[in-house]
Amino acid sequence: MTTSVTTAGPFDIPLDVPPGADPDRALPADLSDPTRAGAALGALVASGRLDPPPPAAGSTAARWRVLADLAVSDGTLARLAAGHAGAAALLNELGGPVPQRDQRWGVWDVDTPVSPLVAHRGPDGWTLHGARPACSGARVLTHALVAAEITTAEEGETHQLFAVRLDDRGIAVAAGGRASRTMAAGADTATVLFDGAPAVAVGGPVGPSGTSGRFGVAAAAYSERPVFWHAAAGVAACWFGGAIGVARPLFAAGRLDRAGREGRYDHEGWAGRTAGHHGSVSRYGPTGGPAPAGHHWFADRRGRPLDARALAHLGRVDALLMAGRCVLETAAREIDADPDDAGGSARRRALQVRAAIETCATEVIDLVGRALGPGPLCSDRGYARRVADLGFHLRHSHVDHDLEVLANVVLDDLDPFWW
Repeated sequence: MTTSVTTAGPFDIPLDVPPGADPDRALPADLSDPTRAGAALGALVASGRLDPPPPAAGSTAARWRVLADLAVSDGTLARLAAGHAGAAALLNELGGPVPQRDQRWGVWDVDTPVSPLVAHRGPDGWTLHGARPACSGARVLTHALVAAEITTAEEGETHQLFAVRLDDRGIAVAAGGRASRTMAAGADTATVLFDGAPAVAVGGPVGPSGTSGRFGVAAAAYSERPVFWHAAAGVAACWFGGAIGVARPLFAAGRLDRAGREGRYDHEGWAGRTAGHHGSVSRYGPTGGPAPAGHHWFADRRGRPLDARALAHLGRVDALLMAGRCVLETAAREIDADPDDAGGSARRRALQVRAAIETCATEVIDLVGRALGPGPLCSDRGYARRVADLGFHLRHSHVDHDLEVLANVVLDDLDPFWW
């Protein structure tokens, strides 16, 4: 019997996948090479899997499920996919160019006061100058949406969103800066340098410098729109999927231990059948064929059952994932019910969702590690990479600062204690 987060619903992602569960959806086991990451993302774009329902159009949960499902197996690819889907939504919202099947887009919205990105308008159009740090997919993507400072006689200093081709000779990736051998390598997160790179303005300039709020001045060109906050909430779906990917080996260990005690397989035979599948992302279960990633490690545990503390951690993980699923489904319903944010709750909701799922995913990483110890981190490269990817991705939540902003939003609300 398949163990799932809960009963059927948009986020009913199996924690243990049975035989025959669509093996063609398996993802590459190692995307540490940006070339392979680009090929994998390109294949997803070409296949149409990154054409989910548009945000706030009645199927937001289905849109988020696409991202969560990718993140279960590969956080690197999910992050790149979320960037492409988010860019497509923004371009549609702002009347920009339509992404083509052979293009891989991202959104780079982190700025620095030391070296802000600025745009100049000349006789041949706009050009960008400066640097943009923490750009995911720097060597993987073909196009990106970036925001830059502009100065006009009418409005003074404002910000404008631009579309750029990343193969232009005016764009270069800065050397160094790869602190992580997992996410930073696979998603190729790096500082990108712009030296007169041609750019196409998307939408109109928005907001004076210093009015951008939580996400920094580079986000000002679109952070006032509901679609921005809907997308910010949707990023948490990737975190949720990553948490399921981290949790699966714990559920698998419990199921294998129980099967062993009931005499339904022997560990030696199981270890032999799983040989050759080290680190793979497979979609099969313990009744035959290749096992889900991590099972080969559990096969070598030679019948040592999970103790009471590990089982308690398993129960806690299940409860956390149930809570995370409810948060996402509730938020998706609210977004679909008020797509234009007439109620003014989009920002608060996004911050709530991100904080709740960040807590869920962080606790899952901790509990699974406490239950299983260092074994899978040492022996299962794929599992170790998923743990590292999720931790890296969660740090984009800026959780303490976000919670401070959320507190101020709550206290500014006329009726903050809605429950």
